[in-house]
Amino acid sequence: HWEYYYTREQGQFTLTWDDDVLELHVSRCPAAEHIIEKAGKLSPHYYLFAGMLVEYWCEGTPFAWSFEVEGDMSYRAVVRRKHAAQ
Repeated sequence: HWEYYYTREQGQFTLTWDDDVLELHVSRCPAAEHIIEKAGKLSPHYYLFAGMLVEYWCEGTPFAWSFEVEGDMSYRAVVRRKHAAQ
């Protein structure tokens, strides 16, 4: 999902994974960039949806998640198997 859309929209990102951890690091989010170009700034709630989406995907599964906004156009999302979440 992430790889397809960030590649299609020419975002700058890295996606890494192993047996227990998947990490998406976006250094330039094309959607955020577009909003900033059009509106001048992002809503302080812009990344709330992305964090909620990751939380929803993990609900009722053996996975835990974290989501960290690093800047206006950058964030990190991490999904871990719960036994590896410490």
